[in-house]
Amino acid sequence: MDKKIKINDYVTFIEAANYLSKAFGESVSLAEVYRLILSKKLTASIRLLNPTCAVGGRYISNEGGHSCNDEQGIILVDQMKRVVFDQTPCLIDGIWDLPLIGCASFFIEDLYQKELNEVAPIHTGVQGLFICQGNSFFKLQNVVAFPSDDKKKTSLLAKLFPILNNESVSLFDLIFKSDSDVQDLIKKTKTDKGIAAFKAFKKQPSSKFVFDDVLSLEQQGHQLIIRSDELLRFADLSKKDVVVEASMNDSKLGKPSEEYDLLVLIGIFCIKAGVEPSARGVTPAVQKMVELVGVSMSDDCIRQVLSQAAQALDKKYCERTLTSKRRNTLLILIGALCSSAGITSFNEDIVREIQSMAEQVGVCKSHDFIKQVFLQSKSAIEKRQK
Repeated sequence: MDKKIKINDYVTFIEAANYLSKAFGESVSLAEVYRLILSKKLTASIRLLNPTCAVGGRYISNEGGHSCNDEQGIILVDQMKRVVFDQTPCLIDGIWDLPLIGCASFFIEDLYQKELNEVAPIHTGVQGLFICQGNSFFKLQNVVAFPSDDKKKTSLLAKLFPILNNESVSLFDLIFKSDSDVQDLIKKTKTDKGIAAFKAFKKQPSSKFVFDDVLSLEQQGHQLIIRSDELLRFADLSKKDVVVEASMNDSKLGKPSEEYDLLVLIGIFCIKAGVEPSARGVTPAVQKMVELVGVSMSDDCIRQVLSQAAQALDKKYCERTLTSKRRNTLLILIGALCSSAGITSFNEDIVREIQSMAEQVGVCKSHDFIKQVFLQSKSAIEKRQK
């Protein structure tokens, strides 16, 4: 396996699990590889099997401190920088890293939950499929052919493209190559039929194609991989400093910062429900809220979570590993508190208020994140009721 890692540029996720098992001297499952990717300790990559349409992006400073994505398509990468995209697509292929934004993070999360035989969470606000390589950043695109109102052009394409395709001219050739290059491709086949079809195609008044964002990895011919140098980097770092010990002990851990975020939201929703999480004797009131949504929970469990939520609001809470069971407990409490506060849906005003309260304790979360937690809390309550 060591020789294969050194010879090849990349390995599959299963091969990565086998290599790490050997490197650490203990079994590392595929679920744990997903967990390491989601916790950003290990970077996943994608190998595009065919030339793929994409729009390039450039990094810009996040001086305004934006906490979510822009309506004009400017994507928030982290708290320090954002990406603005070009309008003109190009063709790319090869191996690219997968930043955990947009639908890539949802796809990995779904694979992780499936490996654990658990129900995948509800995803909202899918923003596209993004890939990067050094300072290069791209958003993958689908070709939608011509505008729907250009019926003449669409009809002509349906008649002529099969002829051109038989002459080894792809849709990408028509879009991205010059007319002379396309004609050269057709001439190599030594047939007049393809050239005539191409000339008829080009005589039409419009040659514009329409593109839209790729919203799922399943829409692309791809292979999920881990670059060999990235796997070796992670393995070497882990041997020098046991940075993954907590992550390896439990295959059902939540994202490293997720517990803190959920506790902060519990503290905020306590306040919205008229409850001070650090006040004495508040546990029975919250326990009643939980019972009103059809779920039972011990007073010791509620008391502990309220104490931790108060610490999180005061920025004094030290995170611990987040198991699936504990995550569901926190989500149920959020759902019960929302119900008690009369929050049955999230409009812009409520989201902005929650965001503002969270930012005061150093937690900057997007509209999509808050809405997703709300939906997951409802799902957790329904699952517990059954």
